Amino acid sequence: MTGKRGVYKARTRKKKNDFILHPKATKAEIEVDLCTAAFDRKVREMDRAWGVDRLVELVDADIAHKYSIALGRLNDAIDAQDSALVQRRVNDCVRGMSVMHGLAVRSGAVGASDAYWELDVDGFKAAIVADMDAWPAIKEQRPDLELISLREVGIVWNAYREAKAGEMVAAIKGSFPSAQIVKVEKLKDHDDPIPF
Repeated sequence: MTGKRGVYKARTRKKKNDFILHPKATKAEIEVDLCTAAFDRKVREMDRAWGVDRLVELVDADIAHKYSIALGRLNDAIDAQDSALVQRRVNDCVRGMSVMHGLAVRSGAVGASDAYWELDVDGFKAAIVADMDAWPAIKEQRPDLELISLREVGIVWNAYREAKAGEMVAAIKGSFPSAQIVKVEKLKDHDDPIPF
């Protein structure tokens, strides 16, 4: 399975240890699931430190390749439902992440920026996030905020500009650069016939 950056990415746990959600989980499935807990914990730690899936980008390609092989072996062990082998493969992957973390620190690598701009518009609380790969760290600090990427802001603004209202706003801002939108109401069709 390939992640968004072309890096081999382990499958997520299915929480088979929860008898309410997975009452038919086998003993082997439960053991395998519980064996992956240390791996999941380390992945979350590295995502908070560097940004989601960024750690492998901060090390040499040969180290990232070795880690991808370890992940593949972990997935194979999970598919085989071999809990002893899963535990060994989890330990390999956790050590691999620790090594990559140390290499990244020594090289002076910089993780994802957790900078954000908070806004409250009529009770709607959100944060415009500089780098969405830092979302776990931001969400940990501020679980009450909806996170919005700069790209999402741009996409919405572009869509708005392509609408008739956006044309008006663009014309106003062209003439009055400091003008600001303070309210958006449902627009009526202004192509009514003139009554004279």
